[in-house]
Amino acid sequence: RKEIPHFIILYEKYRDEGFQMLGVTLDKDKTSVKDFAREYNINYPLLIPDKKVLKDYGPIIYIPTTFVVSSDGYIYKKYVGYQPESVFEEDLKTLLARERR
Repeated sequence: RKEIPHFIILYEKYRDEGFQMLGVTLDKDKTSVKDFAREYNINYPLLIPDKKVLKDYGPIIYIPTTFVVSSDGYIYKKYVGYQPESVFEEDLKTLLARERR
């Protein structure tokens, strides 16, 4: 939850440059997910993953776990635990610059 404000800011700042954000929740109840998004003013889509998504990204044993993924699906970085906004912003700048080439 501590990273959500950072994600909101980064999504606002970079979405017009092609950046996409997807939050993945382990909660299976759609109403709870909608309430959570509303409570935290989340401005990016949230996904309730199926078994395939969970398998593809490995077991999530610590929250937060954050994946930085390129537009072609390559997992550029994986972070377990809280990270400051600057860490994600540097990753985004790097990936967006690569994709402009």
